[in-house]
Amino acid sequence: MKTTVNHNNNKRKSSSLSDVDINELNNFKARFDDGNFENEINRIRSTLLNDGTEDEIVFDERRVGREFERGNVRKACGPDGIRGKLLKVCAERLCYIFTINFNMSIQQSCIPAIWKTSKIVPVPKKDKVSCMNDLRHIALTSIVMKCFERLVLKKLNLQFGPQSDPLQFAYQPNRSVDDAINLLLNNIYSHLFR
Repeated sequence: MKTTVNHNNNKRKSSSLSDVDINELNNFKARFDDGNFENEINRIRSTLLNDGTEDEIVFDERRVGREFERGNVRKACGPDGIRGKLLKVCAERLCYIFTINFNMSIQQSCIPAIWKTSKIVPVPKKDKVSCMNDLRHIALTSIVMKCFERLVLKKLNLQFGPQSDPLQFAYQPNRSVDDAINLLLNNIYSHLFR
């Protein structure tokens, strides 16, 4: 098990956060990711586009602009350096070019690399950092990519929402773990007190 997770008993001693190599932290946290998702993306795309309908996922400027306008201006920017405030203030001007980019990404099944990368920011869990496990990594992703993901999610929910399982609580709007627990408790109590 220790070999699989690349565990090292000779833990690096560091007294401050400035001694941490960001690339080393990134490699430590992402050691299980092979990064090759092309086959999975092609399989999902063919399933979505060949389900008996001819509907393709296409976005219009109005929706992209609305998504940019509703963005959170307080979010930290990702590796692309595009801030939420810039997208919100300039949504009307930027929506045209990003609509073209989003539609091309869907048609070609290829997302720009900068949107898929993240900037890792180490945050210490304790006052004194003595090893990599004492750091919590925060991955800052592109705000543009988050908007793109929300647009795709809305489109998928329109197409597949009616077929979803009513007992599905994850990734559903207005549903949470509390709802799942309440349903389970309700079922248990209804069988106990019959």
